[in-house]
Amino acid sequence: MTERPILFNSEMVRAILEGRKTQTRCPVKPLSDYDFSDNVWRGNSAGISGFMFTHGEEKKLDNFAICPYGQPEDELWVRETFCLENNFNADDSFNPPHSDGRPIRYHDDDDNGRWWEQPHYRATDPAPELCYEHKDGPCVIWKPSIYMPRWASRIQLRITNVSVERVQEINDHGARMEGVKGVPDKLVDGSSWTDYRGEFKTLWDSINQKRGYGWDKKPWVWVVEFEVIK
Repeated sequence: MTERPILFNSEMVRAILEGRKTQTRCPVKPLSDYDFSDNVWRGNSAGISGFMFTHGEEKKLDNFAICPYGQPEDELWVRETFCLENNFNADDSFNPPHSDGRPIRYHDDDDNGRWWEQPHYRATDPAPELCYEHKDGPCVIWKPSIYMPRWASRIQLRITNVSVERVQEINDHGARMEGVKGVPDKLVDGSSWTDYRGEFKTLWDSINQKRGYGWDKKPWVWVVEFEVIK
């Protein structure tokens, strides 16, 4: 079992915590112009699992793509937008503000004694008023998810399945598993329905179009299915 980090924005973090998100799709890089010969999970001689792909007339066995997020049974720890509060140089009676089971990191300092750090999460927490040496008054400086240390992560995921497909192959069920809430719409006969796939398309382009993997480019994507580890 291997453990890797994965980044999610605040909306997707809330979807995971609410049990609405159990899949994520990410562009296959740099193989988006290739064709996968099948959707069968298979292993190579090194014992690593991945997918065979072809390019043009080539049918080489070494054309082997490996999902960078891992394989089934591997684990992912979620990085999200955060900030850290601490009681460094503060009164010992100043306790960590949250007692909901989120991480706390303790330090022992020869000059300042024992002090703690605890994360706040932008996805679910109100903005705290913190003090910074370079700021005149209390405020909050949210840190991008890429800077979250391992100890501050509150969500651990276990991969249950990995596959590859064109991003347009997603259906309404897959879009719901991606955590989108869908857009209400009406049919010609007046009946109503919820468009999850269309909402996912909008979400996909908002993240990936400027990176060259827009919906209209029909990129191959990794489909990573997961469950939350309690």
